[in-house]
Amino acid sequence: MKRKITHSIRFKITAMLILDVTAIIILICFFNTLFFEKFYVKSKQKQLVSSYIRLGRALEDYDDGNIEKEEFENYIERLCAPNNISAIILRSDWAAVYATANDTKLMKERMAQNLLGQQNKNNIILSTDEYTLQKVYDADMEGEYFEIFGYVGSDNSLLLRIPVKSIKDSVKLSNKFILQVGVLFIVIASLSAWVLATRLAKPIKRLSAVAERMTEIKFDERYSGNDNDEIGILGESLNKLADKLDITISELKTANNELKNDIENKQKQEESRIDFIANVSHELKTPIALIQGYAEGLKEEIYDSKENAEYYCDVIVDEAKKMNDMVKQLLSLNQLESKNDHIVMEKFNVTELINSIAESNALRASQNGISIDVKINKPIIVWADEFKIEEVVTNYVTNAINHCEGEKIITIDSVEKGDVVRITVKNTGKNIPEEDIERIWEKFYKVDKARTRSYGGNGIGLSIVKAIMELHNKDYGVKNVEDGVEFWFELDTKLER
Repeated sequence: MKRKITHSIRFKITAMLILDVTAIIILICFFNTLFFEKFYVKSKQKQLVSSYIRLGRALEDYDDGNIEKEEFENYIERLCAPNNISAIILRSDWAAVYATANDTKLMKERMAQNLLGQQNKNNIILSTDEYTLQKVYDADMEGEYFEIFGYVGSDNSLLLRIPVKSIKDSVKLSNKFILQVGVLFIVIASLSAWVLATRLAKPIKRLSAVAERMTEIKFDERYSGNDNDEIGILGESLNKLADKLDITISELKTANNELKNDIENKQKQEESRIDFIANVSHELKTPIALIQGYAEGLKEEIYDSKENAEYYCDVIVDEAKKMNDMVKQLLSLNQLESKNDHIVMEKFNVTELINSIAESNALRASQNGISIDVKINKPIIVWADEFKIEEVVTNYVTNAINHCEGEKIITIDSVEKGDVVRITVKNTGKNIPEEDIERIWEKFYKVDKARTRSYGGNGIGLSIVKAIMELHNKDYGVKNVEDGVEFWFELDTKLER
């Protein structure tokens, strides 16, 4: 259900900005009423003290003859006139050196009252050795004044005064002005906020449309704005989300297909299990029949001589050994394929391992006129499960002996590629038919069934190699070469982190 919009973003932003401007105007009026008078009074006092000090220094320069009278009077005018300050300078004989006020007599009277100590002590704001600052009411002028007076030099006295206007009237007037200007600001802020909010609302509506399409599991809609702000970032993120969801839906469909394939694979595995049982039964049928036949022959004493009896016994022992080897290999392969047999990674010298296996198989090879040539002449340190790699090399070497023909040479070599070494086991002889190369790793698969039977093979050894190398997550394989077949596998020479 689509949610109903009660307060739009435009309304919220406009209302918030109006409230902010109104609050700022109210605060300005409040602080203006509360603190402006104090600020004004302090400013006037500082201004009067500063003018007194500067004028005193100029008077000393004038008395010392450093500046002319005209220059001195111009300086007083420049200092007092802009700040509405009245000044009078008297000699010790009460002669006026300079006076800015029109009523010099009134200023002299004020000076006499101050110097003779006739002022009200309650009016004094600040008194130092150089000057006295006070606030007085002048009945003649009908107004309040700040006055500063004192002696300058040896025979001069100086009086400055500045009128203090009605602060309350000034505050009321300024507040009235602020409110009038504030109303104009509120109108401008409202229009600006409405325009800004409208600009913000448009891309948000586009984002909403994209999100709405996504809720319908439709990911074809994309945000197309060029905003270089948070909305642009949000739009880009929404586009990325749509892309990922599109990919995820595709992956889910793929997973659904894979599930169907898994079901089919399960059926194939069931068929494979049935084939496995049939293969095992077939492999066991011949040795069991031979054991049974020769055992019955021994029991019935149908042999002609002791040598025949021993032959019967040898056949029974040989077939029983083949059956035992096959069962062991099947158990080992089952452990490997079920992932219950974990590899133990360790560092070891694979060259030593290969030399040891070559020596242990040398006698059997020589009995068949085969020579084993190990071309690895330096130590190669690898990381792997040494016991299982020994089984891989042994299976390769055994397989090579069983199929070696022609020049009857088995060559074991290595090729290093960065942090990986490839071990190769090559035997001279016939090539493997191309249609059989991919299938030789399957359980019980035999290229030449008659030949395999002659040396007691059961088609499990290469399946064990495959399972071990897959546990190591390393590559392995076989290829036909010019004068034979070459099996290989790879190992890490450096521990992966």
